[in-house]
Amino acid sequence: MTLAIVMCCGLTFAQHRSASEPDITAPVVVSTDPAISGEVVYTLRPVIRIEYDKELNWDEDKNGNCITVTDAAGNEYAGKLTHAVVRNKSVLHFYFNNDLPLDKAFLVTVKGGLNDLYGNPTDDFFFRFLSEYRPQTAQETVLALDNTSNWWIPNGSGSTKGLVSDEDGNTWTSSSAITASQASNSSCWLHYTFDPSSADGIWQIREYYSLGSTTSHSNTNGILTFWLYGDASNNSVSAMLRATSSSGGLKYQEPQTMIDFRGWKLVTWDLKNDNYAAFSGTDVLSSAWRFDSFFLRHVNESGVNKEWHGDLYFDNLEFNKWDNSAIRTAKLDDVTIPSGIEDAVIDSNSPAEYFNLQGMKVALPSKGIFIKRQGNKTSKVVL
Repeated sequence: MTLAIVMCCGLTFAQHRSASEPDITAPVVVSTDPAISGEVVYTLRPVIRIEYDKELNWDEDKNGNCITVTDAAGNEYAGKLTHAVVRNKSVLHFYFNNDLPLDKAFLVTVKGGLNDLYGNPTDDFFFRFLSEYRPQTAQETVLALDNTSNWWIPNGSGSTKGLVSDEDGNTWTSSSAITASQASNSSCWLHYTFDPSSADGIWQIREYYSLGSTTSHSNTNGILTFWLYGDASNNSVSAMLRATSSSGGLKYQEPQTMIDFRGWKLVTWDLKNDNYAAFSGTDVLSSAWRFDSFFLRHVNESGVNKEWHGDLYFDNLEFNKWDNSAIRTAKLDDVTIPSGIEDAVIDSNSPAEYFNLQGMKVALPSKGIFIKRQGNKTSKVVL
């Protein structure tokens, strides 16, 4: 009997469900930046990033003001809200108009009622974060990344391996449509396509900047940062540096940043203290250095789905210094989340509702497979 339910007309349960079972689950947030209950580091103007597990049926007129950011005194911090779809999932970005004050707690409120493509609305969503507490003592834009002049094409470097031969499959161009701040005019857009059947068995791109000598620095006492617009490909990326001001060996941050997110994230590298790996040469990254390239790598791993193609955006490569003698005084509890909200998401005392596979509510479910909704948690159950 069980087999007849799971294997209906030769279809697996997953196929049967996709063909006949309506989607009644509400969209949920799967990741944020800053992290929930996290803190901002090495930027005075973070980008609020909220990634959902589904595509939203975005209505700019209705939802354009759904995000607010406030502090403990109730002050609201203005910004611009955008919506994008990346690999069939939605991501919201909130770009502040001004730098945030140092060492404060903030509450992000996302009003509910954001519908997915099936009309399922989101609940209200809240999270807190702490702003950067260290004053910035020096700021330098290494590369604005607003154009692709003096950059080689993706397969221009001999270190690049495993790309498809189609010229349109791998491009490095500028984009004014996707930027990491309201002040940025454009970003650098890498469209990449690796060839799974490549004989090299190596898949990587060294996106090389030919005027790297103009970015020479005499010390590593600072934080290298750049904004990366992720495509949830689970590939890895890092800046690549030469360990001297001329032609020293190539180094990249280790571990690289895994691109397991959609939208903007600030990538940070403490050149003096973070680990790095050698791509070539035996030089030590301890004094002089210069920028060489961005390094994208695809490595097959068991149990991890890594995409062979995608689109990444890079913006505002900077080398900044911060006052590490500063002390954090703000606490998350300086702002409060509305009472009961955190518990409502996982409240096991909420009444349970059951639906059959056709989406019809069932008052007294007996034997079979049903959709159980309790609070805003939905699951499949077998009774």
